[in-house]
Amino acid sequence: MVAKKLGWIKKAIGDVGKKLFFRQTDKINMFLMIAIVQSVIEEYRIIHEGNLSRALETLAQGAGTGASEIVADLIEKPVMAGMGMKFLLSKHLPDVALQIEWTLWSLAGKNAEKIFGKPMFIPAENSTEGVPEVVIPIKQCVMCAAKTDIKPEDLGNHDYFHVITELAEAAIQHIQDYVENRYRVLCRETKCFLRGDDQGELTVFFYPKDKTR
Repeated sequence: MVAKKLGWIKKAIGDVGKKLFFRQTDKINMFLMIAIVQSVIEEYRIIHEGNLSRALETLAQGAGTGASEIVADLIEKPVMAGMGMKFLLSKHLPDVALQIEWTLWSLAGKNAEKIFGKPMFIPAENSTEGVPEVVIPIKQCVMCAAKTDIKPEDLGNHDYFHVITELAEAAIQHIQDYVENRYRVLCRETKCFLRGDDQGELTVFFYPKDKTR
């Protein structure tokens, strides 16, 4: 049974578990991975006759399915002392910010702290959309750091981080469905270096499924 809220013991286990998970997993060179993603984006851009916005949209379409499948496996997979991710899940929405922090650290180790700020939960009454949010500051964008040839108008209605936001949206949606919370998750890049902002920012919105946007 999924906990209603994470207690201090589970939070302590999560802080330890993120480090153990990072140590046990095969390491991925993040900059190499980003270079591959950028190359694929450019290939799609050629296919769409130079239209970057359409290229980003096309590439992102298949990202969600893959993210859901990975999260489904991780939820059940034992990671530490026979415990899996589901041990650290809860129905308490503010816990999502902490779970995102654990996930980023599990994937990137201490580098996560150089790239991302601390995820923050914003209750509905204080949010921009009137629904609960988790805001993730981005100190340096590994996706667009070397992209000096892209203008804001090239992006259209999408952002260069679009593939990543689709992955995050699908993963968090799968978890919310798993804990039986009735939210429709949307993840958007609300601040972007390429659009002239002084920092990047991802925002995860939690719309009640019985509420129209």
